[in-house]
Amino acid sequence: MSKSASSDVASASFSTASSSKGAVSRARRSSSPAYSSLTDVQTSARAIRYIFQARFQDANHLLTSNRNSSSSASLSATHSFVAFTQALVSYESDQISDALALWKQTEKLCSASKNDSAEDKLEQKVLLADAKICSTFLQLLQSADFGGLLKGSWALRQAWKLYQSTYEDLLKQIEQSFRHGELSKTEVAILRHNLPHPFQGDGPAGGYTASERDLVLSHSRPLFMRLFQIMGLVCYGFGCFHLLLSLLPGHLLKWLKFLGFEGDMHVGMRALTYCMNSPDSKSLLARMTLIWFHTVIQTYYAIDEDQMQEGIDSAGVLLEGLDNPLRASPLVQFFDCRLMRYKGNFDGAIQSYTSSLESSTYVKEINVLLHHEIGILRFQLQEWNSSIDHLLKCFHEGRWGKILYAYLIGLCYGVMKDVAKAQEFITQVPGLNVMKGAPLEMFLTDRATLLTKDHLSNPSICSLLAMEIIYFLNCPQLLLEPLSRSMMAGLEAVTNPTFIPLRYFIQGRLHEDLKETKDAIQCYREAIRMGDQLCTSKNGFVSCGEHVPAFASYELAVLLCKSKLTFDEGKEFFAKSGDGYKACHFRNRLHVKIHLAKKAFGES
Repeated sequence: MSKSASSDVASASFSTASSSKGAVSRARRSSSPAYSSLTDVQTSARAIRYIFQARFQDANHLLTSNRNSSSSASLSATHSFVAFTQALVSYESDQISDALALWKQTEKLCSASKNDSAEDKLEQKVLLADAKICSTFLQLLQSADFGGLLKGSWALRQAWKLYQSTYEDLLKQIEQSFRHGELSKTEVAILRHNLPHPFQGDGPAGGYTASERDLVLSHSRPLFMRLFQIMGLVCYGFGCFHLLLSLLPGHLLKWLKFLGFEGDMHVGMRALTYCMNSPDSKSLLARMTLIWFHTVIQTYYAIDEDQMQEGIDSAGVLLEGLDNPLRASPLVQFFDCRLMRYKGNFDGAIQSYTSSLESSTYVKEINVLLHHEIGILRFQLQEWNSSIDHLLKCFHEGRWGKILYAYLIGLCYGVMKDVAKAQEFITQVPGLNVMKGAPLEMFLTDRATLLTKDHLSNPSICSLLAMEIIYFLNCPQLLLEPLSRSMMAGLEAVTNPTFIPLRYFIQGRLHEDLKETKDAIQCYREAIRMGDQLCTSKNGFVSCGEHVPAFASYELAVLLCKSKLTFDEGKEFFAKSGDGYKACHFRNRLHVKIHLAKKAFGES
């Protein structure tokens, strides 16, 4: 049985376990923890589904009406999560405050001393960990000073310990229930199947057939389904922790491990897959998290076509597991269109984005996201006029990324030889830097500060800078060959010595996309050689230039390590890339790429 099919069976069985009790009186249902838990999870699952359909009002109404007649920590946590999502999307201060207040209520519900069942207490520990993480994130949005960071680190450590202890307690509960005859051997095997190492437990060993699994799920005994649901819940938090921490630079991971944290990408993905196939309300959320990872993260850090294709294929399978109403929602379309772009179907992606814009569902922030995607895609295809139309909407209507949109629009006008307009937007960039320590904002500020009128009046330089920012925005690189050839030819017009290293770097990327590996290697070598010369000179532009030889060294190292003959030289360029450029922009991102690439090549 496929994972998607297994998830459907689990969800359907959980629904049946609740709906088949319809003859039971409302009074009996509300007084039974098992029935209440089943109902709460179903309600939470509906609300999370509404989020991905951009139906935030429906989600809030559903949860508010149910919370009025229930003191369920599960419903409170889901309501808080809906508010948390809205706050992240809108970035409105009042919505951040409302979400924080809801999470505080959830913490109180989870911490209150009640005469709850053992299963309820396990669930409350996980929800308390969720509350600490989300509250910390929101507080850091409000104020990311040193004291806030220390307090946040402590809260994250508490959450990590809660996840760990809940795992251990849950496994003990499963083994104890088996010894008491409350769970069958097959039920225990299902609960332990595909659990992330090292939390697999010491219960009864053995596998099961697909028919045995279907039989167990079709009967859906309340205790088994409740434990399955809680295991899925804790796997979501544990999985996200591992996945996100694994994307930090290696030197930070060492410190985090010293503090008791771990970040293993494979453990994180396995935990999220377990949650996705469980009957917990976050199963859809786990699926979408995995789709995000495959389409946004794995494709960016892939070192070859095989890794890239693996991510694309995995995301495609996960998307196919969604029903048609969800597939048609704008948020899911975002991922669908990314897959189209990776496959070179740009027209299909634009058509799909446009269709989502014209849909009856209107959420301002979702519309801004769609305009962003269309604008960036047009920008990548060098359709400057069309790109400006969409980027201007983002610039005027969005709360996030105004600094980026000003920079992109300025480059568009520069390519189109409208120097006055180009200057108008580029000069706004430094003043739009509201997140002073953010890598992208720092890079854009430095670039904009050092761009002169002469630079902006040169369309070739503006086009080169456009290709540079596309590289750092993690845009799908696959372009049709005629466009790549045209870009390559246009770059020959860049003769300003300051931009020659960057020109070679971008040419190397284009050669690599065209499968011209020898030419790509030569271009990267030139980018490094000439970039190093500039970085050791007194040129005023150099403060924004170290990233060129640094990333060229990384790209060259990846190509060289693919051959046994040049493997050792490749390792040398990994070392040069990571240690040789202390003032490099996007340095943490570069270190993550190096760390993951070396692991892929079997290097520690």
